[in-house]
Amino acid sequence: MLYVPAESVYAVFDVKHHVRRPAIEDAAEKAESVRRLKRTSVPVRFVAGTYKPKEPFEIVAGILALESWWADGMGEALKKVLGECTQAGFLNLGCSMRDGSFEARPTNRGVEVTVSTRETALIFFFLRLLDRLQKVGTVPAMDLMKYGARLERGEEVGDREFLTDCSVESTAYRPRSFLARSRYCLGGVGKAALSLPMALATRSSHRGCSRRRISPAKLAP
Repeated sequence: MLYVPAESVYAVFDVKHHVRRPAIEDAAEKAESVRRLKRTSVPVRFVAGTYKPKEPFEIVAGILALESWWADGMGEALKKVLGECTQAGFLNLGCSMRDGSFEARPTNRGVEVTVSTRETALIFFFLRLLDRLQKVGTVPAMDLMKYGARLERGEEVGDREFLTDCSVESTAYRPRSFLARSRYCLGGVGKAALSLPMALATRSSHRGCSRRRISPAKLAP
């Protein structure tokens, strides 16, 4: 397993065979478990002074699949299910290689969903993701002594406190713990751009569908 600090996670995606209600609900639950991780932030010193601690940003969450389960593709059924997600489990982006991609934003009147055509599914998703990561900027500087405090108590740092497990094969999710596991955690804009096409080319192993392995090292921050 590969562990990375929760502060370094930019985005988390769940890979499914179909975009459908159970898959979205499952992806939302996992997204919520990652977003509820404890993230720290400390001042950053530089030659001219000190930057104030940066507030942790919202981690982007989404779903990647081969196709949509619904007859209307990314239509009203999708919008309805997204509207039922909790705030912490809301899915911002999704890509169905055969039926199109979507970007969703919560509004006062419900959920606003922008959908691509089938032909532009990949580039639509890719550009929307990079745009969100670009607006986030750099991650907060983590409080190293918060991690060190566990060592002083004779505990392991990697025991579900602040760390995210980015191993592709992990399936355990603990919403109330400080360590969650997700299929893909993007730990940086550059790494996201590098690893995303690999993730999209991956086929889910759910329901007997084969899948190529992605080395966890490719997903590290």
